[in-house]
Amino acid sequence: MYKFLVITALLVVLALVGVLALTSAQPRADVVLLNGAPVKNLDPARMSWMHDIRTAYGLWEGLLTTDPRTLAVIPGVAERYEISPDGRTYTFHLRADVRWSNGDPVVSGDFRFAWLRVLDPVNASDYYTYMTLIDGAEEYYARMKDYQAGRWGTADERAKFASPPPQPDAATVAIRCPDDRTLEVTLARPVAYFPELVAFATFLPLHAGSMQPFLEHPSNAPPYYATDWLKPPNLVSNGPFMLERWEFRRRLLLRRNPHYWDREHVPSQRIELRATEDPSTQFCIYQTGGADLLTTLPGDVSKELLRLKAQGERPDLHVFPVHGTYYYRLNCKQPPLDNVLVRRALASCVDRERIVTQITAGGQRAQRSFVTPGLFTTDASGRRVEYRPQEGPAFDPEAARRLLAEAGYPGGKGFPPMSLLFNTSKEHELIAQYVCNVWRKELGIDVRLEGLVLTVAGQRMDEHKFEIARSGWFTDYSDPNGFLEMFRSGDGNNDGQFDVPEYDRLLADAAAETDPAKRFAMLEQAEKILVDGQVGVIPVYQYVGQLLYRENITGIWDNPKQQIMLKGVGRK
Repeated sequence: MYKFLVITALLVVLALVGVLALTSAQPRADVVLLNGAPVKNLDPARMSWMHDIRTAYGLWEGLLTTDPRTLAVIPGVAERYEISPDGRTYTFHLRADVRWSNGDPVVSGDFRFAWLRVLDPVNASDYYTYMTLIDGAEEYYARMKDYQAGRWGTADERAKFASPPPQPDAATVAIRCPDDRTLEVTLARPVAYFPELVAFATFLPLHAGSMQPFLEHPSNAPPYYATDWLKPPNLVSNGPFMLERWEFRRRLLLRRNPHYWDREHVPSQRIELRATEDPSTQFCIYQTGGADLLTTLPGDVSKELLRLKAQGERPDLHVFPVHGTYYYRLNCKQPPLDNVLVRRALASCVDRERIVTQITAGGQRAQRSFVTPGLFTTDASGRRVEYRPQEGPAFDPEAARRLLAEAGYPGGKGFPPMSLLFNTSKEHELIAQYVCNVWRKELGIDVRLEGLVLTVAGQRMDEHKFEIARSGWFTDYSDPNGFLEMFRSGDGNNDGQFDVPEYDRLLADAAAETDPAKRFAMLEQAEKILVDGQVGVIPVYQYVGQLLYRENITGIWDNPKQQIMLKGVGRK
């Protein structure tokens, strides 16, 4: 205990100057939340990181939203909706009193505009495949991609015209606006979890009029919106808050939206979201009273806080299992990882139990599956159907050595240089060091550590410029497909270029299957291919949620999606 207090005190002293710099001469916020890394992207069409999505839910509201207590899908901008008997057509009815932060009414066309942006390849949306569930959307995306690449018409037609014809018509995408308060969406096939997707950040609306001044028309590239539309005072939002200030890589200040339809249930006038990638610095800011809520704990502090909580202290610490997996992403197109024997050898030489007991020691559960346990659905008779996560190779160094020899690298001889990419954090570095040391000791291979800031590491992964990369995945909706869809060939999140036709077929068959038990069985087969048959990833452990928040902070509930809806966050 004494050692912990001394270390904490030293960290506090080291961070104090930074804390004062962050807090001085700034508008006072009702709640200060340490949001982790700096915002990577606030464009709903392009965001994928949890801290960005958390921010987005404070600025925008979709047709549907999520109750953070139960994770149930509840009405948002839409006061109600109906589903056709065949399960394909959804008709959403917008509230009469929904407005943008500039006072303009929110209309159904705002959703159509935003959703079609996701289907524009120039925006490189990681989640565009969610939108291709809509009838006609997949074909439209493919036509847009060909058009923007110059693959339009025949060779004679391209030679005849000095400039390309108008871009493909979006009328073929089944998103219709019969009137300003009605949005009708027809899916290519029934999707049981579509309401959950509609509540997700990719499906948020946008105010086209305020974005128009930032539309660029380069001579040799498709039109795009310059990012200044996302900065205050340009950003027009429809959620509980509006963006008052954005200090690059430091903080965002959100102010209550006076035009929000449910503003009476928004307890905070201002919420501040601070950014720093170093968990130790974040903890110091919290300890010194500079913040009310902390979403990321440093590993060494986490262990001591857990011990104190077990003794009845630290009531501000909340620990709970979540639907998220810490794993290593393998670039399956990059030699020597294009050889499944090499991938399997590496996976067979990861000692997960030692990682969670001696390095993280924060309540995490060693995990060989990619899908976390605890996902259920209900069949037509009301019977609960449980998904059974499938496991990859266990820790077996002897088997790993045989596999590496079979791949042509006995004892590691001739094994080419590789690196393990991770976003800089002490815990990620410690885990990476341990894993690489085991690979060196047991397999005779040297894998170089490469720590980069989150934004740069993320860009490298997006561009497939890595061999092995530390990753974490939290499902966007409570279904195993939320874990598995990202490894479908061509998916925007498939940074490791996992490309297995049988895997894709099983996902497609599961998507068309209406019987929940049969559907889950197909997804289980797909996961078995991912983690064991073809070893596209190396799962390490199941995340636990670890939040620190003061007892006078309200509107936060422990849930397996770690969802914090800023709308309800306030102070007693």
